[in-house]
Amino acid sequence: MNQEREETAISVVIPSWNGAELLRQHLPAVLEELSGFNPVSECIVVDDGSTDNSIELLRRVFPQVRVISRKTNRGFGSSVNVGIAAAQHERLLLLNNDVRVTPGFLKCLQFAFDESADTFAVAALQREPAADGGVTMDGFNTVQWRNGHLQFSNRTADVMKGAAPALAYCTAGCSLFSREKVLTLGGFCELFDPFYYEDAELGLQAVRRGWRLAFARESGVEHQHGSTSRRTPWKVKLVPARNYLLLHWLLLDTPSLWRQHLAHVALRIIASPIRGRFRYVVALAMAIIKLPRVLTERRRRGRGGVRSIGDILGVSTHASEI
Repeated sequence: MNQEREETAISVVIPSWNGAELLRQHLPAVLEELSGFNPVSECIVVDDGSTDNSIELLRRVFPQVRVISRKTNRGFGSSVNVGIAAAQHERLLLLNNDVRVTPGFLKCLQFAFDESADTFAVAALQREPAADGGVTMDGFNTVQWRNGHLQFSNRTADVMKGAAPALAYCTAGCSLFSREKVLTLGGFCELFDPFYYEDAELGLQAVRRGWRLAFARESGVEHQHGSTSRRTPWKVKLVPARNYLLLHWLLLDTPSLWRQHLAHVALRIIASPIRGRFRYVVALAMAIIKLPRVLTERRRRGRGGVRSIGDILGVSTHASEI
């Protein structure tokens, strides 16, 4: 029985930055779910240089939580990597601090995970209140090749109605991962710090390895997207644009895709000043600065692939969805 508990135990890793109020709201449900699922499980909060009372709150109100305190705010990927390194169990639940879990969601994730030994990650169904009073569903993302770029689409609503596209990646906001496989890939790429596209890159690297991604539609959570990223406006606009380019430069691995990508980058360089929009050019310059590290990461993270990105997309010169 003790061995079985160890095998099914989960390490929850929650990166947090100035999230004291969010932790106060959502940690009780996480801890209750863990206790009912497997009391051997653990919860780790990686505080990424918070200036609020997060550390004090965690130590006073949630003493059962393992707290890792970082002196400097660096970003999502590096914070998650610190938590993964400290985790004791093979199954990793990566969870944003603004996610409200629902009873029984861990069992659904675990059940979907156990369907194959090749499972890399399982994504949960995420519900978010919409501005019109309805509910937006997320958690199932696909990717297409269009105009020299990877185009991601949220297909969750279609999947809930019976559609069966392939999953491109599992969001790091609420998904169950194999710790061993994540570490084999080198963890989350810290080139993307402070935020955006690190989970997409990791998921597509896993697909290149031939590992399985899955979606547990019965495993539901509520997620208020964006409430964890309180950054200055220039970062909110420029960092995603920079990281979008880095994503391609880390992943593209066929001459045809590279030719199409570079051709469209050149077109955007020409078009942006004409239209009086310089954000793309600035983001491109920010990405180029990181090229030496990109080349190093490409070699390191691309090892062991059994499929090319071109094969995954099923394209050479035409668009196809996975």
